[in-house]
Amino acid sequence: MRVSTRTLLLAGIAGPVLFVGVMLIDGATRPGYDPFRQYVSLLSLGDGGWVETVNFVVSGLLIAAFGMGLRRMRDRRAGRWMAVLVVVAGLAFVWSGLFSTDPEQGYPAGAPPGLPPSQSLPATLHYLGSVVGFVSLAIACALSARRGTGSGAPASTGWAVYSLIGGAIVLGGWLAGFFIIGAWGVAPAAGLLQRITIVAGMQWLFVTALIELRRTSGRMTAGSAG
Repeated sequence: MRVSTRTLLLAGIAGPVLFVGVMLIDGATRPGYDPFRQYVSLLSLGDGGWVETVNFVVSGLLIAAFGMGLRRMRDRRAGRWMAVLVVVAGLAFVWSGLFSTDPEQGYPAGAPPGLPPSQSLPATLHYLGSVVGFVSLAIACALSARRGTGSGAPASTGWAVYSLIGGAIVLGGWLAGFFIIGAWGVAPAAGLLQRITIVAGMQWLFVTALIELRRTSGRMTAGSAG
């Protein structure tokens, strides 16, 4: 059964809201966890870790579905690539959810206070998904700044600036995690920095979905009037 384009676009609202909501609530309520200092991925460990694992997988599938909806609405190369990159970003979240990171940054209790001297294979695969996800989202933002939304018409100045800022925060925040080093080999505010990066990417997806849904509704209204 073919899923409607509107349903796929609605996934672009549900996915980001779900991921950010669960991430913030779980991080604020998990005993022994410090959302200011510790990475989001660590929430998949310890008691209740399944909640964040499911969050990665379900949110990722919704974001990938949104990318498929975007693909149906684009007929130019930049727009098609943007949609493909959104699908890739969503699948990268799913991938990261399937492979857990190693205990680090003092979580769960008894974990090393910083980064471990070596990583297990699942942790390496988890972070590979993270790299693909952040880079894909950043490039998708840049392509959107060039072509805007809809069928690929040139972007307005406001949308171009908005998309470029969003992409810069996503890519810059991710890179900053490598260059800002604290006493234990990781930024003292690594958790906050990562959350800013994630929210920047998710809010761009959310706003893009809202715009596309409004455009789709306008087309349906115009078609009914015709």
